[in-house]
Amino acid sequence: MSVNIRGMSRRGMVETAFGSNGVGACVVPFAVKGDIVVGVYNVATGASASSSFETTVTVTGQVQQSSSTNNAANEFDFYIAPQS
Repeated sequence: MSVNIRGMSRRGMVETAFGSNGVGACVVPFAVKGDIVVGVYNVATGASASSSFETTVTVTGQVQQSSSTNNAANEFDFYIAPQS
């Protein structure tokens, strides 16, 4: 898998988006249903936040936050790979 930082390659990509105010959708425009969420990292701290988000995209254009934590003011890098 190649990762194109902040790119749009369907071979792999990183998108930056805000979290949600509790469980719900985060807008990640280039995510496609079935894509794999390889990792999620807090932009400010660099800490992994992967456990707070789904591992497979269920809605095109969104990654679902599964944590009830208010992350609406936090930016995350979403590392996404296309389904095989």
